[in-house]
Amino acid sequence: MAEEIRFTGDSHSCCVCFIDIIDSTKITTIEIRDPEKMKRFYSMFINTMAAIARNFGANVVKNSGDSLIYYFPETIDSSDNMHAFKNVFECGLTMLSVNPIINTRLQKEDDGLPNLSYRISADYGRVE
Repeated sequence: MAEEIRFTGDSHSCCVCFIDIIDSTKITTIEIRDPEKMKRFYSMFINTMAAIARNFGANVVKNSGDSLIYYFPETIDSSDNMHAFKNVFECGLTMLSVNPIINTRLQKEDDGLPNLSYRISADYGRVE
């Protein structure tokens, strides 16, 4: 018998967010071929965004190379907690505002790494 995926049966509503680099596959297959440079490129992005998310009270669930999934525990089952949702928006705005700083740091790397752009998504709803 094949092993089944099991869920806890517990679900809550909360705000879950996703941030990822735009065109990262193209960047890493055409512009960056050195594995060490690729690591620094992804590392700078993921570590910066994870630190920002945590500073605003988010829990990082997973990173998958060029993306990060995180959620805000303060938003669990509290659609009327404006403070919690303010943190979600301020987190996203802060992530957007550091783009020039990240790109400057990437340019200062050995031989300069390419600039990056990214997108951020947020949703509030039921999560298992």
